[in-house]
Amino acid sequence: MGTSSKRLRKLYRIRQRRFRHYVNTAVHKFVELCLKKGVKTINPLAG
Repeated sequence: MGTSSKRLRKLYRIRQRRFRHYVNTAVHKFVELCLKKGVKTINPLAG
């Protein structure tokens, strides 16, 4: 039983890392695009 929970924890960690990597990449690409288009300010609170 102990080994399966360790395996699940490892799989969860890998999945979490992949998700974070995807989000960081998407944000980075978005910011790069904004800079290229001449956007000066990105306000996440404006809605």
